[in-house]
Amino acid sequence: LKSGTNFCSGECTNDRCCEFEDCAKLAGDGESCGSGKEYDEAQAEAPATASNFVTACCKTMPQCEASVCSSGYTLKSGTNFCSGECTNDRCCEFEDCAKLAGDGESCGSGKEYDEAQAEAPATASNFVTACCKTMPQCEASVCSSGYTLKSGTNF
Repeated sequence: LKSGTNFCSGECTNDRCCEFEDCAKLAGDGESCGSGKEYDEAQAEAPATASNFVTACCKTMPQCEASVCSSGYTLKSGTNFCSGECTNDRCCEFEDCAKLAGDGESCGSGKEYDEAQAEAPATASNFVTACCKTMPQCEASVCSSGYTLKSGTNF
């Protein structure tokens, strides 16, 4: 039924009183597909109602996969859907020392994170060699008169 006041001049007919509901009209009226789905342009002229809009007018969006990530990049965390084609830019993030350190990677005993390497490419498996430096080791020669070198590991 057409919106507004619906009086007929003469005979009430489908042409005078009704308007066709298709996917394009409903999308234009603000219907949405929801999470993980997108409007399917190929269905623009398909008949639809507000109650079947998602099934009649929407398609499932492709989901990002690690296989699209270039070397030095990893799949972004969370569920990532692509509007259109899944690409490195849409799905992946650069792995560098700063990101891995922020994600909780640690250097281990006798090493410390090297700020100078923050933007260096790295992975979890090579974090220590790519992002950490050996801490200087204390020597007795730095001890002032009356002090002795502490026992144990002196980093």
